Amino acid sequence: MAYHQNREFDLDENREIDLNKEFDMTEKIISLERENDLLLRKVDKLEGTHIVELKAKEREIEQRKKMLQELDIRWKNHKDLVCLMKDRLAEDQVNQLLRKIDKLEAKHRIELEVKEREIRDLKQMLQAKEELLERRVNEMLTKFSKSQNNLENHENALCQMLIESELVGGSSGVNMDN
Repeated sequence: MAYHQNREFDLDENREIDLNKEFDMTEKIISLERENDLLLRKVDKLEGTHIVELKAKEREIEQRKKMLQELDIRWKNHKDLVCLMKDRLAEDQVNQLLRKIDKLEAKHRIELEVKEREIRDLKQMLQAKEELLERRVNEMLTKFSKSQNNLENHENALCQMLIESELVGGSSGVNMDN
C-alpha cells in the first residue's frame, strides 16, 4: 500500500514538472511572437518615415525645378534687354542651379537606395527570425508530443504493473485458502 502511495506521488510530481515545461514553452512562444510583432512595427515605422522623407525630398526637388523653370522663362523674356554679361551671369546661375539639382537628385537617390537596402535587410532579418521561430515552435511541439507519448507509455506501463501485481497478489491469496 505504501509503495502505491509513493508511486502516485511520483506521478503527480512528474505531471507538475511536465506542466511547468509546457508553461515555459508557452512563455517562450509568446515572447518570440512579441519580438516578431515589435520587429514588424519597427519595419512599418521605418517604411512610413522613409516614404514621408522621400516625398518631402521630391517636393523640394519639384519646387527647385519649378523655380529654375521660372528663372529660365524670366531670363528668356528679358534676354533682349539685358547685356551680354548679364546673360552669361544668369546662364551661369542657371547652370549652377542645375548642377545643384543634379547633385541633390544623386544624393537623394543614394539615400533612397541606402534606406531601401536597410528595409530589405530588416525584412530579411525578420524573415530569418520568423523562420527560426517557426522551427523552434515545431521543435518544441515535437518535444512536447514525444514527452506526452512517453508519459502515456509510462502511465500504461504503471497501470499494467499495477494490474499484474493485483492479479499475482490475488492469485496467491486464493491458493492459500485452498
